[in-house]
This record gives sequence, C-alpha cells and structure tokens, in this order.
Amino acid sequence: MNSLIVRILTITEVQSSIPYSKAQIFRLEKQGHFPKRVRIGKMRAGWVEAEINDWLNSKIKARDKKIKEREKKIKERGQSEVEESV
Repeated sequence: MNSLIVRILTITEVQSSIPYSKAQIFRLEKQGHFPKRVRIGKMRAGWVEAEINDWLNSKIKARDKKIKEREKKIKERGQSEVEESV
C-alpha cells in the first residue's frame, strides 16, 4: 500500500512561514484567497502543509512573472530608443 504523509499545521506554524496576523489569514481564507482549514476534530482544525507551500510558491511565481514582464518592457523600451536615435 502506498501511503502519503500529510502534515497539518497549526495557526502558529502557519504564521511562522507567513507574516500575517491570525485575523488576516482567516479573512483571506474566507475570501477564497488562502487554503482552507481541515477539521480534524470537534474543536480542532489546521492547514495542510503542502497546500500552504503551494500557495507560497504561487506567490513566488507571480512575483517572478511580473519581474520578467517588467524586464522585457524595459528591454523593449531601450531597443526602441536606440532605433529612434539611429
């Protein structure tokens, strides 16, 4: 049998990776902009570590995409300025 280990994070553990307040994390979760908690008991819930990591990675990819787009625009602008001066 192939077993998958799933780690559930507490709010404190999530906050150690993401510098948001509890209120902000809950607000983002409610708005659908943050992974949803998993209820693991009557009075206990937590976040799946892999989903938190995926969320962080999506933020990093979005940042990198914006940087590449800006660099491309700057390069195109520089190229057009060179062509205009010729």
